Amino acid sequence: MVYSYAPGRGHTHANALLGGYRGILQCDGYGAYKKFAGAKSIEASVTLAFCWSHVRRGFYDLAKAKAPIATETLQRIAALYEIEARVRGKSPADRLAVRHAESRPLVTELRIWFEAQIAKLPVRGPTADAIRYALNHRDGLERFLEDGRIELDNNSVERAMRPVCLSRKNSLFAGSDEGGANWACLASLIETCKLNNVNPQGYFTDLLTRLVNGWPQKRIDELMPWFWGLPAQPPQSQETPKGRGTPLTEERAVAQHVVDGCQDRSDDCADGLFRSTAVAQALELSLKVAVFLATGCPAHCTRVVLMSSDIRN
Repeated sequence: MVYSYAPGRGHTHANALLGGYRGILQCDGYGAYKKFAGAKSIEASVTLAFCWSHVRRGFYDLAKAKAPIATETLQRIAALYEIEARVRGKSPADRLAVRHAESRPLVTELRIWFEAQIAKLPVRGPTADAIRYALNHRDGLERFLEDGRIELDNNSVERAMRPVCLSRKNSLFAGSDEGGANWACLASLIETCKLNNVNPQGYFTDLLTRLVNGWPQKRIDELMPWFWGLPAQPPQSQETPKGRGTPLTEERAVAQHVVDGCQDRSDDCADGLFRSTAVAQALELSLKVAVFLATGCPAHCTRVVLMSSDIRN
């Protein structure tokens, strides 16, 4: 899981993050992703897959007001989610076969029904706007019918973005663009820990202990969070390298103090935290996670799921 900070929301930032990516890009309908995928190139190398949850969201409040078209739309989309629930966890080939047999007719009927309903509605009405969004994103919304690897929505990323959205006011105190980038790096490590069923506090305690204890720079990749997810094979042993006489127990206590967020909350403590070599290495490690998933994507990945959020509002 990678969080990337940028000072704005323009498509140039998406290009900087995903410039070398080739494959499926599952996202919402934000224009920056469309510009990135539509950039001129020799071949169409990025395939956009849009989110059905965003389509559903446009009708949800209308359905609460008893709007009949919105209510029926939610029922039709719910039928697609019921099919997805049955194929979740199966192979892409199995998922695709079921989608061809069951989901494709439902999607086709929904599109035809949308086209019939929008002709009867006021152009500027909220229901027409919601239908227009679905029709304008038709190609990307139907892409899950062509590839069993694509999900119906990007809710997994939406859930990962929720803590960031809930802490927007805290984000105002990042202090600078560099502070925002560091914040994103640490958030990347924390969420990657969660994906690998690793306790983030325990991970950072162990990570900072190893770094303070002189972990070799050439073996920094061994400190990735997914190594902590292997119960039978933890990373390398924690012996103190030659020439470093500080006891491990004392260094672990220092690391625990850092992980606890510097309990005295003093400015000096926070200043030392973001300037320490250990945390700098931790930030570098989180950047390696980003590099692995972004610049490494052309060789290793086939699908990226994205969600944008403005922490300033």
